[in-house]
Amino acid sequence: MIRKILGPEISDVVTTLIETCEEIYLVGGSIRDHLLDIPSHDLDFVVKRNALKAAKICADKLGGHYYALDAERGTGRALVEIKGESIILDFATLASEGIQTDLELRDFTINAMAVNIAAPKDLFDPLHGAQDLRAGLLRPCSPASFANDPIRTIRAVRFQQRLNLTLDQSAEVLIQAAAPGLSGISAERKRDELFAVFESDNIKQSCELMQSYKIWDLVFPYLAELDRLQDIPRHFHSLKEHTLYVLDYCQQLLEHIYGSDIVPENVFIKSAWESLDEFQSDLVDYFSRPLHPQRQYDGLLYLAILYHDLSKVEINPVEVSGKIGFPGHAEKSADLFDKTRSNWALSKEEFQFVDHIIRNHMLPEGINGTDEANSRRVLYRFFQRSGSAGVLIGIFHLADILATYEDTITPERWKKALNTCRTLLECWFRKYNQIIAPPALLSGDEVMRDFSLAPGPQIGKLLEDVQEGQAAGIINSKEMAYKHILCLLDRKED
Repeated sequence: MIRKILGPEISDVVTTLIETCEEIYLVGGSIRDHLLDIPSHDLDFVVKRNALKAAKICADKLGGHYYALDAERGTGRALVEIKGESIILDFATLASEGIQTDLELRDFTINAMAVNIAAPKDLFDPLHGAQDLRAGLLRPCSPASFANDPIRTIRAVRFQQRLNLTLDQSAEVLIQAAAPGLSGISAERKRDELFAVFESDNIKQSCELMQSYKIWDLVFPYLAELDRLQDIPRHFHSLKEHTLYVLDYCQQLLEHIYGSDIVPENVFIKSAWESLDEFQSDLVDYFSRPLHPQRQYDGLLYLAILYHDLSKVEINPVEVSGKIGFPGHAEKSADLFDKTRSNWALSKEEFQFVDHIIRNHMLPEGINGTDEANSRRVLYRFFQRSGSAGVLIGIFHLADILATYEDTITPERWKKALNTCRTLLECWFRKYNQIIAPPALLSGDEVMRDFSLAPGPQIGKLLEDVQEGQAAGIINSKEMAYKHILCLLDRKED
């Protein structure tokens, strides 16, 4: 069994550690995944002694990198590459009472199996995790499992969705009882578990489970407020249901980008897939370059969706030009999200990315207008505000429109949404240097020298006006740029 799970390269090295570690066991998720015939790149070992030394030996012999995760508690990591695949080997010190106690202290029975490296053919499964896997059951290792570590309440949602398991009947009460303990869990641990949930097969159902288990309000500040708005003008669903359906439709759109060959039942999603096909390779490349190596764009988008309409509960709807809307709700929702910054432990770039999606999700009029220069100007300004988040706003826009109207949407309205998304993607992937970031025609030094201007904010503003003119297609040479600046300065004098 060991050789099949670890592969020959790692197996040979780990086997040499038996004398160094006295006892060494492979435990946890890699065994579970092996039984499910799922590839695993995370290998967890527990050893009686010398965990840090074992990790260092593995890193050295396999040409990888060593990290002391917790020197005081004896936890080390080797990060190696085998046949082009990154593999993580974590070594921890065995519970003093032995391997059975170590397994009993784990989260779920499906993760509480072990193989002794000295007896590589034998599965040690005292809590019957393999049997639970065959039965499709997610069962905690003990009644105290969730109370011992409340982060497991979120993990229960993830495993149900990822592995298509059913939670043991007695466990839901235990989860609800342990949920308040999430307030004492670090933002980093909650972030990691929630982003793992965001990568599940059914994000909408995952959110519904979190609500059922009474952990929703504890991990998503302010979102309990969504229940306050049951009837929204022009919306098919209540505010919370609308939010969840936007999540669902966005996930279906992203699945196509990632190469899903399942034909969607929803005819609107199907037509959106066909519209996105033109940009398939561009989007795959875009998603392959996340802002952080441990978190994908998907999770950032889903986080933005959860908060995108939150401020509607505080704003009175207003009718403008025959349409009922919530003026300023995008900016106000972004401001509410900004108040939750400490809950997410995201990098500055990631947090700004989510903020940009929320703040700019109400797309400006004129993107697909008949005046080409004005449309280009609108696109330029939109991407100056949203940056690369504008790509996901295009996809988000389709999901938002569909969740707003569902099957009451008219063909004309859906076609408009498809065209808007296409225009945004085309602008970013095909016309970036023409509309979003035209090459500079003038430098600040040239402007100051040729117009006898002193350094200051005015120089940057003049150059920005020139660049916007380039984006609009009305300035395409240095001479035209000079004339434009001269006009601006003359107008200021008048």
